[in-house]
Parts: sequence; C-alpha cells; structure tokens
Amino acid sequence: MKYVITLAALFFLFWTIMNKASKRGKLNEGANKAVKSLATTMRYFIIGLIVLGLIAFIFVFFTHQN
Repeated sequence: MKYVITLAALFFLFWTIMNKASKRGKLNEGANKAVKSLATTMRYFIIGLIVLGLIAFIFVFFTHQN
C-alpha cells in the first residue's frame, strides 16, 4: 500500500508542477494536452483508490462482526 500512496503523491507533485507551468504559459500546446491527460489519469487513479478502500472497508465490516 505504501507504494500506491507514494505513486499517488508523485503523480500529484508532478501534476502540480506542470499545472503551474501551464498556467504561466511556459508550455506549448502538446505539453498542455499532456498535463490535462495526466490530471485526468490522476483523478481516475485516486477515485479508484477510494472505491477500492470503500469496498475493503465494507467487506471487513460485514465479514468480521461478532
């Protein structure tokens, strides 16, 4: 799990740096598309982690009742 969290943090860090450069106009059109694509990928990745976490929580909650 720590690898997944590290990967998500690196995604977020890279996206933040590229997004700042994009807003300042330092990137060309192709790089702007790449930043948008990375942001979309990161959103799907984070939403997937949240969904998997909720599924795991529900599974543990309902299977380990006393």
